Amino acid sequence: MNPPDDKPAYGPKNPFPALFLERRPLGSASAEKQTIHIALGLSGAFPVECGGTIGVVAENDPAAVAAFLKATRLDGNTPVIPPRSAVEMPLAEVLQGRLSFEIAPTPALLSAAALSASSPTERKALEEKAALPAPQFAEYAASRHLREIFSENPSVELDAALLAKLLPPLAPRLYSLANSPLARPDTAEIAVACVEYPLAGRVVRGVVSGYLCERCTPGKSLVNVFPAKGILRLPPPETDLIMVGPGTGVAPFRAFLQHREKTGAKGRNWLFYGHRHESEDFYYREELRAWEQSGLLTHLSLAWSRDGAEKRYVQNLLWENRDEVWRWFEGGATFCVCGSRLMAREVEGTLARIAVEKGACEGTPESASAWLKARRAEKRLLVDAY
Repeated sequence: MNPPDDKPAYGPKNPFPALFLERRPLGSASAEKQTIHIALGLSGAFPVECGGTIGVVAENDPAAVAAFLKATRLDGNTPVIPPRSAVEMPLAEVLQGRLSFEIAPTPALLSAAALSASSPTERKALEEKAALPAPQFAEYAASRHLREIFSENPSVELDAALLAKLLPPLAPRLYSLANSPLARPDTAEIAVACVEYPLAGRVVRGVVSGYLCERCTPGKSLVNVFPAKGILRLPPPETDLIMVGPGTGVAPFRAFLQHREKTGAKGRNWLFYGHRHESEDFYYREELRAWEQSGLLTHLSLAWSRDGAEKRYVQNLLWENRDEVWRWFEGGATFCVCGSRLMAREVEGTLARIAVEKGACEGTPESASAWLKARRAEKRLLVDAY
């Protein structure tokens, strides 16, 4: 059912083709990990909300598809039925837009490969690998993707239709919105970390980040997107806000600060940001420094893990500033976290340590966990971890 204004309900199965407007680096060219700021034009398809997310439905790199077909010794023109469809399509087309093939092998895939192997030696080896206990199998699978299974076992001739059934569907990638609609209407801005890693003597690139950061052309390309509900929410204008967002986790807090600046919100703002090197990885540096100068950011606390002899992270800054952090929190501040799961666990653990020191809960894991759970239920603690 469509919304009252008769606009279509966009989603993963019915994405909107947004115009790719802008791409610019957020860090320096010498940074170990490249991160790109991207803007997409929505043409009124759906609203942008602070704290919201946007789903990107990308395609596999045609060069990666060709390399996979070569490794599997399959014909890209072979008709197959893609997932959730009854219509046949060429295998190459299905691999490019519908299926995820740059994946670690699973026991089911190895078993299927073993059945199709004409070499008894390869069949036996694949069957043994598929039957490994979970820890040993995980260790084996970590050093190779499915493509390597075919390369290592040249007698495997897996049927194209079976392969299409065994491969998982290509999943969309969710990104936190980095802009307030008041700052840039009808546009979705995101911060995209370019995923790239070595594997079995080759370089593997992230499907969605490679698509956005390398293959889309500003002003020409259309990117399939859809709105998704986010975890983070702006508190009332008078409420103080503590934000912890290292790396790309800063994106939604840029949107929060834009919105509070535009609306003249009276609540104080404190941002904890961190990365490896200040000279290379200070995302949105000019804007954050300007907000610090204007007073919109009451505090801008920075942690650079590779700039000194001792590694410092955002959780270290939280602990060092625990007295004032606690005064803010006890005064009603909302505490928001965005970034990696590992970082989020460390930050929540540090917040719980502060609560224990201040007498808000007992020093047992159960008591600390209950205290954090209660703060989440009150929406005083909001965590978006990925």
